[in-house]
Amino acid sequence: MKALNIIKNNDLRKEFFNDLISFFENNIGYINSKNIKIWEHTIYDLYDNKMINTLVKKISKLDKKKYSVHFRCMIPKYRKLAYLKINYDIISVIDICTVTFINDKYIDNIHVCYTQINNNEAIVEYKIQFNRVMTSGLFFDFLKHNRKKLYNKDFVDYYYFDSKSSNKEIDMWYVVLLKVYRNLLQAEIGENFLLNFGKNYMLPSCMIKNVPKEEYNKFNFRDVFLRYSCEIRGGEQYLIFDFTSDYGMKMDLYFTGNSYSPIRLITYISEFRMMFYFYIFNNIERIELNIKMNRYFNRKKKRISAKDFKWMVNKKRSIDDNKCLESFRGFRESTLKNIKAFYENEEIEVPFSSKKYIDKYDSIYSECLKHLETLYSLQKENL
Repeated sequence: MKALNIIKNNDLRKEFFNDLISFFENNIGYINSKNIKIWEHTIYDLYDNKMINTLVKKISKLDKKKYSVHFRCMIPKYRKLAYLKINYDIISVIDICTVTFINDKYIDNIHVCYTQINNNEAIVEYKIQFNRVMTSGLFFDFLKHNRKKLYNKDFVDYYYFDSKSSNKEIDMWYVVLLKVYRNLLQAEIGENFLLNFGKNYMLPSCMIKNVPKEEYNKFNFRDVFLRYSCEIRGGEQYLIFDFTSDYGMKMDLYFTGNSYSPIRLITYISEFRMMFYFYIFNNIERIELNIKMNRYFNRKKKRISAKDFKWMVNKKRSIDDNKCLESFRGFRESTLKNIKAFYENEEIEVPFSSKKYIDKYDSIYSECLKHLETLYSLQKENL
């Protein structure tokens, strides 16, 4: 039955994407009228040491006729390497490699790096650079030529598309199309690399968008509907956080002009660690927690799984690891001097610097761990 459902879902995705593309092919003037210019796109996923070993190995085996790989780290051959180390007081970003796409019409290269957010987990950043600035028309061509990569991906949503959809609904379907572009870029990573949460969820991602000067208005960026806005270096750039995203946080970095001095979100993650992680992975973390722990709270599962118990112990430890980083507050504060955050045009605390999510998950993990320990004690007594 499960296999039949998978086939059905893949067929439904295929039908939806084919209908969506046909609809916009008949409205190609609308696509070309959209003043969208994407310079880069970055995607973030969570890994442990074992998964980073597997990731590096997989990259080392990419087809040399299609990809040129320049490694900046050691490749595991006979045994697993310790990419992650006990780390309480060092902030760093470690380069893994740059993968150059040979003879690809759209993607030039993907740069891969990571930073530890606690002693046993790291966030890996995939920075996708294009051969040229991606306009709305180029993205549409990219989708048409690569749509098959979306058919079998669990993280890709699909919708009922009425073949009679009128041009009055075109704005609504264009919003869906923009989401599909993000789907496709994540699918590209999944095809060539190794995803963790990205197998099942849309991951946190950030598009670098160029905006015409006449549209670059700080008052508009400070008041974006249902979004937090970070003004960087006095308005040189605006980082917009869309907290209505279903899973990973959707982010957009806006700038104007012919060049810009890029910020590296991975360096902010390395400084704020679990605070930044919980902010952009909050929905995914909540779902994962529910999947693993709900079966014990609703008594569906009577025996404690050692794997689940260890997972919860490590989750609680990941919070405790970050309590040792308070000595870096001065460094964080110097970073925040260049950033102002806004919501509905009112200045607020920079969202990813807040301890709100740390405190929230510290409380949840403590309660869950206490519950598991109680159940485990009863389990031992019964044995």
